[in-house]
Amino acid sequence: MPEVHALLGASSSHRWLHCTAAPRLEENFPNTSSVYAEEGTFCHSCGEYKIRTYLGQKMAKPESEEYDTEEIENISDEYSQFVIERIEEFKQNGMNSSGPLALVEVRVDYSHLVPSGFGTADAVILGRDEDGTGVLHICDLKTGRGVFVDVNHNPQLMLYALGALHCFGYLQDVDVVRMSIIQPRLENINTFEMKRSDLEAWGESIKPIAKEAFEGGPAAHQVPGDWCRFCRAKSVCKACADEALALTKDYDLMQDQKPALLADNVNSWLSDRDQNYMVRSMSSEAEVVDTGKNTSLLARAFLSDRYRRIDNMDVAATVLPLFAGSDQFEIVSSEVTSVRMYIKILNHRLEAEVKPGDYVQAGVVISNSEVGLGAVSVQPLLYRLVCTNGMVINDFGQRKHHIGRAAKVMDDSFELYSDATIEAEDKAFLLKLQDVTRAAIEETRFNQIVDTLRESTDARITGPVQDVVELTGKSLGITQDEQNGVLKYLIEGGDLSLYGLSNAFTRFSQDVESYDRATALEGMGWQVATMPKAQWKEINR
Repeated sequence: MPEVHALLGASSSHRWLHCTAAPRLEENFPNTSSVYAEEGTFCHSCGEYKIRTYLGQKMAKPESEEYDTEEIENISDEYSQFVIERIEEFKQNGMNSSGPLALVEVRVDYSHLVPSGFGTADAVILGRDEDGTGVLHICDLKTGRGVFVDVNHNPQLMLYALGALHCFGYLQDVDVVRMSIIQPRLENINTFEMKRSDLEAWGESIKPIAKEAFEGGPAAHQVPGDWCRFCRAKSVCKACADEALALTKDYDLMQDQKPALLADNVNSWLSDRDQNYMVRSMSSEAEVVDTGKNTSLLARAFLSDRYRRIDNMDVAATVLPLFAGSDQFEIVSSEVTSVRMYIKILNHRLEAEVKPGDYVQAGVVISNSEVGLGAVSVQPLLYRLVCTNGMVINDFGQRKHHIGRAAKVMDDSFELYSDATIEAEDKAFLLKLQDVTRAAIEETRFNQIVDTLRESTDARITGPVQDVVELTGKSLGITQDEQNGVLKYLIEGGDLSLYGLSNAFTRFSQDVESYDRATALEGMGWQVATMPKAQWKEINR
């Protein structure tokens, strides 16, 4: 399967068609994979193999020790059979001398409508109905079970169809476009049909939206909605934060005045879901203080049944011994917030000069969320000795996801995975965490980071300073007050370069009360220093 992704990909179109700021904001965050994505990729490959075998095309049979299960076999069977049946229907109609055209995992290009737009369609079929009507049929496999994918006017499939028409439409006349979603885990196999002329009119209508999303910058709009679910930038999105605050007020009001009604609402919504979940809980401190007993628990997180429980204490007990007993290392900061634990450690013996008189030391930041708000993360940390700013180096970090075996019934035995199995998996996970932590503070990596920062000292700010800060801030989704703070320290620092701007971000982070937000701003300092040249040229003009 091709794995290259466009900035304005069809699979993310539901998001960027509503929130044009999202694509450029997401560029600041790594596009990491997950076990769900890896499982889906393997399932797609299995389906592709079966269809190509039917078409007489050679392809190596996909193999996977982890994902080659009976369920995946059944899902890929259902998908491939659907596609093969559509091909057979066109064959039986007998309207094409050479039979229908069937393409699997094919790249389609819709850049005539969306800047640099392309995607990979699961299956594309060109054929004719019994009455001779030319038909383009797009088939798309979905392996998820958490979100029902609606085929009706689905923008991903519509873009695939427009790309297919652009690439292959010359092969025959097409009057009707059909699009099908095959989502076996939710028994969602549905088809939507529209006239070619209506589809092409829609394609023309989204041109200005796509242009705005591609260019990003101040003209792009941040709009929260259900499309934020898989957005990598939602943690720094001001629009999302504003919406969450508004919802919190309503929730708090119900909890304060109508708690029974709130409980009925939550339980009613959850009872309709045919899926297992993990609820992470904690003792009610107030109850323990008042009564000396603990008879109830408070729910603090509602998670997938595949969520791997990795507690802060386990992470700390794994990494801290690596640095114990040596004055070479120092814990310069640590915190446990409501959502994450952070440990920031310096290596005083690993030091370099970015520019004359400006020395930095190597470090590492280890973080973990027990409530599903992020992976176990190990990232290099750079500590600037001039003003003790910390800079979190996002690009060189590694994340270990809280994803493991589903805590579900196996076959008909009604037994969960044994404690010994789970303990062995967790032990292996934590051993890998030690290796990743050692690598994060390694000298070669530190030198690479320092060399990158040295390059940023040569990128001078030539545009209006206030405008540069404003445009940079908007590209990273920071608030107006945060922009003002960054501007203050940029001017006070007197270093009007990309390096100076990145240090203004990390210096301002020290003034922020929220430890989570301060750490995020430290990471933005690195994002500024490593900003793509084209983006910096646009901001700095």
